Amino acid sequence: MNLLDYIRDKIRFLCFFAFFLLFLFCFLRITGYPAAYALLFLSLAAGLTLLYGGIDYCHKKTFFDHLLLQLNQLDKPYLIGEIMEKSPCLTDRLYRQVIRVSNRSVIESIHTLEKEKQEYREYIESWIHEVKAPLTSINLMCANQLSAQEEEGHFARKLLQETEAIENAVEQALYYARSDEVYRDFLITPCCLNDIVKESVTRCRRLLTACHMKVELHIPASCMVYCDGIWLVFILSQLLRNSAQYKKGDCGNITITAKERPKQVLLSVRDEGTGIPDNELSRIFEKGFTGSNGRKTKSSTGMGLYLSKKLCQKLGLSIRAHSCEGVFTEILLEIPREENLPRFNGPDSGRQIFQNCKAEES
Repeated sequence: MNLLDYIRDKIRFLCFFAFFLLFLFCFLRITGYPAAYALLFLSLAAGLTLLYGGIDYCHKKTFFDHLLLQLNQLDKPYLIGEIMEKSPCLTDRLYRQVIRVSNRSVIESIHTLEKEKQEYREYIESWIHEVKAPLTSINLMCANQLSAQEEEGHFARKLLQETEAIENAVEQALYYARSDEVYRDFLITPCCLNDIVKESVTRCRRLLTACHMKVELHIPASCMVYCDGIWLVFILSQLLRNSAQYKKGDCGNITITAKERPKQVLLSVRDEGTGIPDNELSRIFEKGFTGSNGRKTKSSTGMGLYLSKKLCQKLGLSIRAHSCEGVFTEILLEIPREENLPRFNGPDSGRQIFQNCKAEES
């Protein structure tokens, strides 16, 4: 709020006051007052009015500057009506009441949507767990068939590869359902990065074998990071699957390297695949983006890198990509080496403020 805006807001009052002063001057002259006395009286009235306007402007500027500061500091801006300070001005009080009533309606609608979303999430999670049970049984049966009848080994291996792809899609759905509420399911602990990477490679072993991908690890055995190991395994498995899916030719190489820094570990996953065009590199983490390479593969969904980026943001990790089309693609992860827990704004934070304000009123 600046002085010019305040004057524009009071322009009708100022015009009326100027007309009133002119009328008063004419009246005083007609009734016999000298011009000097009339002008002195009008000057005094104008001075007092300007003094009142200046005090009113300072008061309103202080009030709204403080209000805007509170608004910028809120993670839920629609709650501003609940924490607005009371004003002696009737207009401000009426606006505050209108905003509070409107915001309460919005908050109740948000709570209803959150409840529906929670119910849907719980259903998806239960469905995924039900689907994973028969997939595990199929994997065991195929493994037994593979060892019992070697002549049918090719069929069993192919079936295992397909069930692994289904299991990955199911896991993507599970992690996507949980991605907005990571704080309910994550656990930051010291983890051996070497073990996490090996577990990721093991999880993708059938796809990597079928694609004739060679994986080279250059990770110090004693390299420790602070992260949730389960979520990091999922992120790395998505990167490995992408490397295998976009290989160049009949085979390929994947190199995983870790460089230790004072406060973090820089983990690199580099492949010698088809690469990414320069004009598409900035979009590879967008939801559903498959790019020109993905259109050649019907199995591409554009969800792997999107989920990896989203989970990294939730877990306080940094992820970025470098690529040269037709030469290589490199994904870089920055993982903390010391305990530095990410902060989450849970869905209950807004509800708590709202309940606190209602308690204060009562």
